[in-house]
Amino acid sequence: MVLKELMELAEQYLQNGKFEESLSILNKLSSGELEEGLKEVVFSLRIECLICLKEYGRAENRIKELICQNKDYPMSYFHRAVISFKENRLDDALEHTEESIRIAEKADMRHPQYYQMKANILKKLGNDSYKKSEEIAVKLAKENFKKIQEFADENGIDIDEFEGLMK
Repeated sequence: MVLKELMELAEQYLQNGKFEESLSILNKLSSGELEEGLKEVVFSLRIECLICLKEYGRAENRIKELICQNKDYPMSYFHRAVISFKENRLDDALEHTEESIRIAEKADMRHPQYYQMKANILKKLGNDSYKKSEEIAVKLAKENFKKIQEFADENGIDIDEFEGLMK
């Protein structure tokens, strides 16, 4: 139960812009034994904190660790895309985004943010094909929300209680 509460606190700090506090909790969690799947989430959240703190070198080191643990985790490559985008290395950002999309599709883990990032990169490059990626992002967001709604309905969860988290 403590693990779940610490994860929730770390995510709450992250959402509220308290990146150092979130990173502190996540660093402690990552030094312990974590089950597969959760380990990737903890490492990914650490990377997100480092990116928000603009500590791109440290974030890249953590990305390398995450890829060593699980080379088929699409967020690793997405984090690289975010860093490249922020550093205006658009060709690298596009390459990393396409890698995250390829891995996500292979694992049936498609996520709208990958396609939205691709659209943002293409748009910044002046490439009109960004519209297709935007359309895919919107479609996936709607599909994912529908899945969440169905899950909530099946389990008697009032989804309106989570409205702020869903935006």
